[in-house]
Amino acid sequence: MLLKRAACLLLGIMLLLSGCQHSNRTQETEQPAQTTLSPAPSIIPPTPAIRLLKNVRSVQMMDAMHGWVFTETSILRTDDGALTWKNVTPQNDGMTADMRLEGNVPQASFIQPNVAILAVPQLNNGTILLFRTQDEGQSWTKTEVKSTRFPDGTPTVTDFSFTDINTGWMLISYGSAMGSESVEIFHTNDGSANWQSVGVTVDPSHPDQPEALPFTGIKNGLSFHSLQDGWISGFWHGDGIWLYATHDGGSKWTDQPIQAPEGISVDGGAVTTYPPQFFANQKGILPIQFSLTTLIFYVSQDGGASWQATTPLRSTTDEPFVWSFADSVHGFATDGNELFYTSDGAKTWDTVPHSISYKGTLGLNFITSQNGYAYGSDWMKKTMDGGFSWQEVE
Repeated sequence: MLLKRAACLLLGIMLLLSGCQHSNRTQETEQPAQTTLSPAPSIIPPTPAIRLLKNVRSVQMMDAMHGWVFTETSILRTDDGALTWKNVTPQNDGMTADMRLEGNVPQASFIQPNVAILAVPQLNNGTILLFRTQDEGQSWTKTEVKSTRFPDGTPTVTDFSFTDINTGWMLISYGSAMGSESVEIFHTNDGSANWQSVGVTVDPSHPDQPEALPFTGIKNGLSFHSLQDGWISGFWHGDGIWLYATHDGGSKWTDQPIQAPEGISVDGGAVTTYPPQFFANQKGILPIQFSLTTLIFYVSQDGGASWQATTPLRSTTDEPFVWSFADSVHGFATDGNELFYTSDGAKTWDTVPHSISYKGTLGLNFITSQNGYAYGSDWMKKTMDGGFSWQEVE
């Protein structure tokens, strides 16, 4: 009887333990599983690409890889043949590019692949700020040039001309009216660190000043071939061709006579001269436009002492001609419709078959007879075959 009770007690204990284990397993199973909630992925809109080539004013490729672009608000630079561009606009004095370049008609000169100058007129204080870089735009130094004629005015820089990285001239305008313009010529021999006034237009109240640059005429540019020899181009409302030369570095100026080809009118402001371009061996090209429809490149073999007319180019549109000479014999020009080219120094011209529209072309820049650029305000194209085909430059 005792054994029977012990067996029953043992069986009860075993059943109790079994129930506890089942209860523990049940509790473990019924515990809610932990879950980690990941945040929903955020949608980030793509950053729109910044188009740098807009409001282009000029393009100057120095060689096949290196070049500059001057826009209304910036200076851009390429080191890979115009595949990519970097904004290298100077940020001196805490001024942004937009603040500095808006409204004041800046001017730029690109002298070498690593050397450039930016001129920014200052309003109503007779001062021009000059920024110069010699390291491809990585850093800029500033110089101030003060007007000697109108200390309270707003002078603007019309043009620069450099014969090397240290020696240059700057043409400053003080405003024009009625076909006349007051200008001043400054000179530097230390790479733009210092500028000295070397010549001014004659005072209208003293017209008898000999060998002074005349007040009459609108001056559009200057070009120096040597330390002594330079030219200022432009137009006036009188008859004849307006071109003045200096042979003393910019102090004294005399009218250089230029003859128009037979049958081409030079009456009443019909002619505009542009700064001559010089090459090796005293060779030069002088562009002269007659009545907006005829462009003639005069050539010189003696450093500009004399000029001879070549074959005229006739416009097929009402757009102005633009042109570029890679050397003394290879040149290109367009009237917004045709692309003309010469391989004999403008003696003869041919047209390149159309592959793009040249309407709205502001400039051409040919480095060689094959490698060149055409550009408008918001576009730029590149050719590697003398204009027969073009690729878009972004």
